[in-house]
Amino acid sequence: MSDSITTPASSPEAAPNLKFLKTLVIVLGVLIILALGVLFTAIVWRSFDKPAPKPETGEVISSIALPEGARIEDVILDGDRVALRVSGPGTEEIIIVDIVEGRIIGRVRVNTAQ
Repeated sequence: MSDSITTPASSPEAAPNLKFLKTLVIVLGVLIILALGVLFTAIVWRSFDKPAPKPETGEVISSIALPEGARIEDVILDGDRVALRVSGPGTEEIIIVDIVEGRIIGRVRVNTAQ
């Protein structure tokens, strides 16, 4: 019993398909290497790139009028905003100030029980 077994490489119509596959693998490999090179270059470029300094907006001078006998108990800075905790006789409030524009953007009054 002799069976004739043909492998894909031995058949004449399979040769162009293998050549196409080899070319495809080589092209995709080159594309992967190029993509990794671009990715590595971008990572190195951004790690050495210094952020641009923020432009100076100038000095903003503003004043906040406090009631008689009130005083600032606490100041909390968060980005461009400042929260001032103000205590006075019989009242306590939190004033939120935008330090870039120099204006009050919110007030929270806390009624203290006496």
